[in-house]
Amino acid sequence: MELPLESRADRRPWRAIDALHLLFFWIAGAIASGPFIGSDEITVFELFGIIAPFQALAIFVGIAVLGRTREPWREALGFKAEPQDWRGLLEGVGLQLGLSILIALILGLFGGALPSQEIVDDAGLAVGGLEQVAVIIALVVLAPISEELVFRGVLLRGLAARYGMRAAVIGSSVAFALLHLLDPNLLLAMPVFLVLGIALGYSVARTGRLGRAIAIHAGFNLVTVIAVLFL
Repeated sequence: MELPLESRADRRPWRAIDALHLLFFWIAGAIASGPFIGSDEITVFELFGIIAPFQALAIFVGIAVLGRTREPWREALGFKAEPQDWRGLLEGVGLQLGLSILIALILGLFGGALPSQEIVDDAGLAVGGLEQVAVIIALVVLAPISEELVFRGVLLRGLAARYGMRAAVIGSSVAFALLHLLDPNLLLAMPVFLVLGIALGYSVARTGRLGRAIAIHAGFNLVTVIAVLFL
């Protein structure tokens, strides 16, 4: 439904700080899933089939709440796609494979081991169709959409409005990489997430929409999911 022109004029633009607000909603989503989680250790299905959907939903709730005083979010954040954006899946797959091979070669020269991501290790524990479907949906659908809305939708565009697109791509990529330090095992993998963030930011800067970036992110995660579930 279109907003009246006078209503649009009263709305503020989305700002970089709104990305931080959305991260608080993301945390609140995890807390809100608590009543649906068993009292014992969190299971694979609970992690990917309950907590992850709650967190993704919380991002959209946050956008709806903030969007009451912001510019229409679909247009302002570029939340749209074109038929050709499906090619981003192939780009994401190629990027993941290329970076993985490069990191493996570098670590092989220095006798290191590939960093292990806790969420990926948890995904590898999925047994049975229901848990595997939950993993696929969480990592290949929900995570790319929600993370791209926060980092390339809100944060990148907020930074670009103030500092220019080049600084925004770098800044949003650094923030994206730093978020993954919530898993301390990923310290050595920070360059991978930084390169991924730059590729995603460049895609949005070039196309003006999130569709291609979401597809690239989904393809990148898809390789990991296939590796841990089926190989």
